[in-house]
Amino acid sequence: MTPLPTSACLPFSLDPLLAMILPQAAHRTIFLGGIVLLAAGIPTSHFLMSVGGLALSANWLAEGGYVRKFRTLTVHRAALAFLAIYLIHVLGMIYTADWAFGMKDLRIKLPFLALPVIFGTSEGLRPKEYRMVLMVFVAAVIFGSLRSLWELLTAQVTDVRQISVFISHIRFSLSVCLAIFILGYSLHQDWYPARAVRGLQFLLLLWLGVFLFLLQSFTGLMVMGATLVLLLLFYGWRAESLRRRMLLTGLGLLLPLLTVIYVYSLVRVVHPDREVDFSALEDRTALGNLYHHDTLNRQTVNGYPIWIYLAEEEMKEAWAERSAMAFDGKDNKGHDLRDILIRYLSSKGLRKDAAGLAQLSDEEIRLIENGVGNARCGGYNVIRSRICKILWEYETYKWTGDPSGHSVLMRWEYWNTAWGIIRGHPVLGVGTGDLKQAFARQYELMGSTLDPKWRLRSHNQYLAVFAAFGLLGLLIFLGGLFLPPRWRRPEMPFLFASFFIIALLSMVSEDTMESQAGATFIAFFYSYLLLLPAQHERET
Repeated sequence: MTPLPTSACLPFSLDPLLAMILPQAAHRTIFLGGIVLLAAGIPTSHFLMSVGGLALSANWLAEGGYVRKFRTLTVHRAALAFLAIYLIHVLGMIYTADWAFGMKDLRIKLPFLALPVIFGTSEGLRPKEYRMVLMVFVAAVIFGSLRSLWELLTAQVTDVRQISVFISHIRFSLSVCLAIFILGYSLHQDWYPARAVRGLQFLLLLWLGVFLFLLQSFTGLMVMGATLVLLLLFYGWRAESLRRRMLLTGLGLLLPLLTVIYVYSLVRVVHPDREVDFSALEDRTALGNLYHHDTLNRQTVNGYPIWIYLAEEEMKEAWAERSAMAFDGKDNKGHDLRDILIRYLSSKGLRKDAAGLAQLSDEEIRLIENGVGNARCGGYNVIRSRICKILWEYETYKWTGDPSGHSVLMRWEYWNTAWGIIRGHPVLGVGTGDLKQAFARQYELMGSTLDPKWRLRSHNQYLAVFAAFGLLGLLIFLGGLFLPPRWRRPEMPFLFASFFIIALLSMVSEDTMESQAGATFIAFFYSYLLLLPAQHERET
């Protein structure tokens, strides 16, 4: 077969002209600078993400050598497979009705087009450059965490999610997880052997672990824990030494077992079985006012019934003496304060009257004002708080049938709605731009009890792809994710494995790719850790 000509032997080649404008060394500098800007911008700045992406794209075009790049790309099957993810979004525009929304979606996902092409056809970085980019990302995550800490300490924070000031707290938590694994790998590989630097890296690793709890991102913590377990099992299974294999595999099995035991113990504490004799309830408070007992509503918190021993007017007067916030108003998180107070008193087994309220400390009054409705679930124990919240959501849903405002149950509603769309369009889906309209129609068809403001999309990237592009699109999407690692790096290097698991897990409970930060995070690290030529691995 006659080989394709290089750009040097093509008539009217632009390469000499482009070389006169900017020498190759300058292109290399811009290439590295664009990567650095992207790495720094992913956890901290939409602007830097945009500038970095534009710099890389413009430099790639100005560099010339298009035929060489085209030939490189045509034999780079891993890059081509990953590009198929963007291709299905382009093809989905053929049968979409809402072109405005579709074009917006294509713009958000441009990193899935640009970065595989740029990294897949460019020269690999030297070891120091490769590590420097990763450390720039870690430094940006550290900066973001410190900025969040400053926000937590100095601002009036009513919702801890507000402390992530640059990107959403869930997207930021994913960057924190990856930065932890990068720091751990750097220490293991002795990238920077100086004792002071190693000590600093270890302290930063510990800090990021603590920060995940301060951020109170349940998704981030679950992704971090599950990634660690899967890595232990994966590398334990592949270990050559029997002792090492047993150690890593044993740890990988022990961690989820301990987690299950811990969660079960918490559930037993916050959701115990308590016997209440509803036929022997007292009629009056210590002040002589009548109690209201709703014995039909058996809703409980920490095993205590909520709607018995309720003297609302008496409680309202007592509350006014302890707090400047209106009893009939909202707490700092926008909940009805009355309901939070009733639930908090019930969680301690106290009666909802003046005597019960008098047993609360000033600190507990502040917790109620900040939307804490369970005495066992305050503070920064994210797992305990989250379990309490899930149990409360379930209890509320049992009695109201309305999942609005409850994140776990709303996700179940989102997933059911997505499945409804999929059943109606199983082969090709509804198209790139029609997913928002399809969800709105499906909510109406199902007679969903969700409040309109909570009627969002799937919160699951796999279901979103399935609904938009059907079974065929989902298979292409999964192939674009899973085939390149098998072709490109059969041994699955640690850093890519860490990132890959984080990305895959995040897409179970989030539409990770539907925002600029999420799409850039996945496209950048997938392309950087897998598709960029592995010059850094060959050099010493």
